[in-house]
Amino acid sequence: MKRFWEKPNACVAQSLYAGGHLCSTMVAVARAGVLWDLIGTAQPELRRSFDRIRLALGTAGASESLLTLERIAQADEDQTVRRLASEAKNKVEQHQAGMQNQLKGPAETFLKPKDTAPSHRH
Repeated sequence: MKRFWEKPNACVAQSLYAGGHLCSTMVAVARAGVLWDLIGTAQPELRRSFDRIRLALGTAGASESLLTLERIAQADEDQTVRRLASEAKNKVEQHQAGMQNQLKGPAETFLKPKDTAPSHRH
């Protein structure tokens, strides 16, 4: 290896790829619990920040979760927890918006019974 580029911009990345250079994306596969434990071992403060948000959310529904994340993002004493809660809230809102866009369409599309024969009137 002669050189390493950390997160090159799109132009540099295309040039490197065209020149036959190697790219590493570092893909990791593991059970979520194993990764959760690893974060706790390697970055205990970060893990505690996520734990506080997780515990605050509990089993609340989606709308209650958004309100809880908003409250944490605005009022928690820990800046990291505020940032994580704000980012999580934004991701949930983006996901919900995407799901709503997938469901849009004529109302009868979702209300018509399946496999019904068309009626013929003469």
